[in-house]
Amino acid sequence: ARYEAYAKLQSAATAFGENLPIPEIIAIGGQSDGKSSLLEAFLGFRFNIREVEMGTRRPLMLQMVHDPTALEPRVMLQAEDSDEYSPPIKPDSAIADQIKERTESLLRKLGNVAVSSKPIVMKAEYAYCPNLTIIDTPGFIMKAKKGEPEDTPDQILNMVKELAAP
Repeated sequence: ARYEAYAKLQSAATAFGENLPIPEIIAIGGQSDGKSSLLEAFLGFRFNIREVEMGTRRPLMLQMVHDPTALEPRVMLQAEDSDEYSPPIKPDSAIADQIKERTESLLRKLGNVAVSSKPIVMKAEYAYCPNLTIIDTPGFIMKAKKGEPEDTPDQILNMVKELAAP
Protein backbone atom coordinates (compact mmCIF):
# COMPACT_ATOMS: atom_id res chain seq x y z
CA ALA A 1 0.00 0.00 0.00
CA ARG A 2 2.85 2.40 0.80
CA TYR A 3 4.55 1.79 -2.55
CA GLU A 4 1.26 2.31 -4.39
CA ALA A 5 0.91 5.71 -2.67
CA TYR A 6 4.48 6.59 -3.72
CA ALA A 7 3.72 5.52 -7.29
CA LYS A 8 0.60 7.71 -7.40
CA LEU A 9 2.52 10.72 -6.05
CA GLN A 10 5.32 10.09 -8.54
CA SER A 11 2.85 9.84 -11.43
CA ALA A 12 1.11 13.08 -10.49
CA ALA A 13 4.42 14.91 -10.06
CA THR A 14 5.63 13.68 -13.46
CA ALA A 15 2.37 14.69 -15.16
CA PHE A 16 2.70 18.22 -13.82
CA GLY A 17 6.45 18.60 -14.39
CA GLU A 18 7.38 18.54 -10.72
CA ASN A 19 10.32 16.74 -9.11
CA LEU A 20 9.48 14.43 -6.21
CA PRO A 21 12.34 12.98 -4.14
CA ILE A 22 11.31 9.32 -4.30
CA PRO A 23 14.06 6.71 -4.69
CA GLU A 24 14.48 5.58 -8.28
CA ILE A 25 17.04 3.56 -10.18
CA ILE A 26 18.16 5.10 -13.45
CA ALA A 27 19.49 2.89 -16.25
CA ILE A 28 22.39 4.77 -17.86
CA GLY A 29 24.70 3.62 -20.64
CA GLY A 30 25.57 3.78 -24.29
CA GLN A 31 23.16 3.20 -27.14
CA SER A 32 22.34 -0.51 -27.53
CA ASP A 33 24.13 -1.45 -24.28
CA GLY A 34 21.09 -3.45 -23.09
CA LYS A 35 19.44 -1.01 -20.65
CA SER A 36 15.92 -1.80 -21.85
CA SER A 37 16.67 -5.53 -21.90
CA LEU A 38 17.83 -5.33 -18.27
CA LEU A 39 14.54 -3.67 -17.28
CA GLU A 40 12.61 -6.35 -19.13
CA ALA A 41 14.57 -9.00 -17.20
CA PHE A 42 13.60 -7.34 -13.89
CA LEU A 43 9.98 -7.18 -14.97
CA GLY A 44 9.77 -10.63 -16.50
CA PHE A 45 8.39 -9.87 -19.97
CA ARG A 46 9.20 -7.89 -23.13
CA PHE A 47 7.64 -4.46 -23.43
CA ASN A 48 10.02 -2.07 -25.15
CA ILE A 49 10.87 -1.29 -28.73
CA ARG A 50 14.05 -2.66 -30.23
CA GLU A 51 15.68 -0.71 -32.99
CA VAL A 52 18.92 -1.14 -34.86
CA GLU A 53 19.59 2.53 -34.10
CA MET A 54 18.31 4.34 -30.99
CA GLY A 55 15.23 2.62 -29.52
CA THR A 56 14.62 4.71 -26.40
CA ARG A 57 14.09 8.34 -27.39
CA ARG A 58 12.25 9.43 -24.24
CA PRO A 59 12.84 8.35 -20.65
CA LEU A 60 10.58 5.46 -19.67
CA MET A 61 9.62 5.55 -15.99
CA LEU A 62 8.75 1.95 -15.18
CA GLN A 63 6.77 1.62 -11.94
CA MET A 64 6.84 -2.06 -11.01
CA VAL A 65 4.17 -3.04 -8.49
CA HIS A 66 4.31 -6.46 -6.86
CA ASP A 67 0.76 -7.83 -6.80
CA PRO A 68 0.53 -11.50 -5.81
CA THR A 69 -2.91 -11.76 -7.45
CA ALA A 70 -1.60 -10.59 -10.87
CA LEU A 71 -0.49 -13.91 -12.34
CA GLU A 72 -0.54 -12.22 -15.76
CA PRO A 73 1.05 -8.76 -16.02
CA ARG A 74 -1.27 -5.75 -15.94
CA VAL A 75 0.41 -2.90 -17.80
CA MET A 76 -0.96 0.64 -17.98
CA LEU A 77 0.47 3.78 -19.57
CA GLN A 78 -0.08 7.14 -17.94
CA ALA A 79 -1.84 9.74 -20.11
CA GLU A 80 0.58 12.32 -21.52
CA ASP A 81 -0.62 15.35 -19.52
CA SER A 82 -2.53 13.74 -16.67
CA ASP A 83 -2.03 11.37 -13.78
CA GLU A 84 -4.70 9.03 -15.19
CA TYR A 85 -3.73 5.62 -16.58
CA SER A 86 -4.95 3.74 -19.64
CA PRO A 87 -6.87 0.50 -19.31
CA PRO A 88 -4.52 -2.50 -18.99
CA ILE A 89 -2.59 -3.44 -22.13
CA LYS A 90 -1.57 -7.00 -22.88
CA PRO A 91 2.25 -7.26 -22.59
CA ASP A 92 3.14 -8.02 -26.15
CA SER A 93 4.01 -5.86 -29.10
CA ALA A 94 1.00 -3.61 -28.29
CA ILE A 95 2.96 -2.02 -25.44
CA ALA A 96 6.01 -1.43 -27.61
CA ASP A 97 3.77 -0.07 -30.37
CA GLN A 98 2.09 2.40 -28.01
CA ILE A 99 5.44 3.55 -26.59
CA LYS A 100 6.75 4.06 -30.13
CA GLU A 101 3.57 5.88 -31.22
CA ARG A 102 3.67 8.22 -28.21
CA THR A 103 7.35 8.95 -28.77
CA GLU A 104 6.99 9.66 -32.48
CA SER A 105 3.90 11.82 -31.90
CA LEU A 106 5.64 14.00 -29.32
CA LEU A 107 8.82 14.32 -31.39
CA ARG A 108 6.76 15.38 -34.44
CA LYS A 109 4.92 17.94 -32.30
CA LEU A 110 8.20 19.34 -30.93
CA GLY A 111 9.72 19.50 -34.43
CA ASN A 112 13.34 18.92 -35.48
CA VAL A 113 14.36 16.92 -32.38
CA ALA A 114 15.58 13.35 -32.02
CA VAL A 115 14.90 12.93 -28.29
CA SER A 116 12.69 14.42 -25.57
CA SER A 117 13.16 14.56 -21.81
CA LYS A 118 9.39 14.20 -21.22
CA PRO A 119 9.02 10.73 -19.71
CA ILE A 120 6.55 8.03 -20.58
CA VAL A 121 5.19 6.53 -17.35
CA MET A 122 4.34 2.84 -17.40
CA LYS A 123 2.93 0.96 -14.43
CA ALA A 124 3.25 -2.82 -14.38
CA GLU A 125 1.44 -4.88 -11.74
CA TYR A 126 2.68 -8.44 -11.64
CA ALA A 127 3.12 -11.27 -9.16
CA TYR A 128 6.70 -11.86 -10.30
CA CYS A 129 8.21 -8.38 -10.03
CA PRO A 130 9.43 -6.30 -7.07
CA ASN A 131 8.09 -2.92 -5.93
CA LEU A 132 10.58 -0.73 -7.72
CA THR A 133 10.78 2.29 -10.03
CA ILE A 134 13.41 2.23 -12.76
CA ILE A 135 13.91 4.89 -15.40
CA ASP A 136 15.19 3.76 -18.79
CA THR A 137 17.05 6.57 -20.57
CA PRO A 138 18.12 7.11 -24.16
CA GLY A 139 21.62 5.73 -24.70
CA PHE A 140 24.66 7.94 -25.07
CA ILE A 141 25.84 8.44 -28.63
CA MET A 142 29.02 9.92 -30.04
CA LYS A 143 27.41 11.86 -32.87
CA ALA A 144 23.96 12.51 -34.28
CA LYS A 145 22.84 10.35 -37.17
CA LYS A 146 22.08 11.95 -40.52
CA GLY A 147 18.96 14.13 -40.38
CA GLU A 148 19.07 14.64 -36.61
CA PRO A 149 20.11 17.84 -34.86
CA GLU A 150 23.88 17.97 -34.33
CA ASP A 151 23.45 18.57 -30.60
CA THR A 152 21.53 15.28 -30.03
CA PRO A 153 24.46 13.72 -28.07
CA ASP A 154 24.51 16.80 -25.78
CA GLN A 155 20.73 16.70 -25.38
CA ILE A 156 20.95 13.08 -24.22
CA LEU A 157 23.84 13.81 -21.86
CA ASN A 158 22.03 16.79 -20.31
CA MET A 159 18.79 14.80 -19.99
CA VAL A 160 20.53 11.96 -18.18
CA LYS A 161 22.40 14.36 -15.89
CA GLU A 162 19.11 16.02 -14.98
CA LEU A 163 17.39 12.69 -14.31
CA ALA A 164 20.30 11.44 -12.19
CA ALA A 165 20.71 14.65 -10.18
CA PRO A 166 19.68 14.38 -6.52
